[in-house]
Amino acid sequence: LEQWLDSTQAANRIVVSHFIPSQKCNPERYKGSILTSAFVVELTELIEKFNIDYWIYGHHHYNMPEIEINGCKLLTNQLGYLVLNENKGFRRDAVIEL
Repeated sequence: LEQWLDSTQAANRIVVSHFIPSQKCNPERYKGSILTSAFVVELTELIEKFNIDYWIYGHHHYNMPEIEINGCKLLTNQLGYLVLNENKGFRRDAVIEL
């Protein structure tokens, strides 16, 4: 990922990952949990280093407000497990505009 970000000439840089790219996107209820390392990959330094427009992530089944790191908008829109009623805040009409 770092090699691509370093070499691309793309007008817009959008990264999509299953895992959460920063502890800043980790819901309060999971902070300090021993499970955090199973779904957060700490890439804040990478986000700060490169000019990324959007980073779209998932995995923790919880919709967080938009977070911005060095101009990069970190977004999530997670459906989660319906049987566990984890879909609060899921937006079927969510889009980003470039």
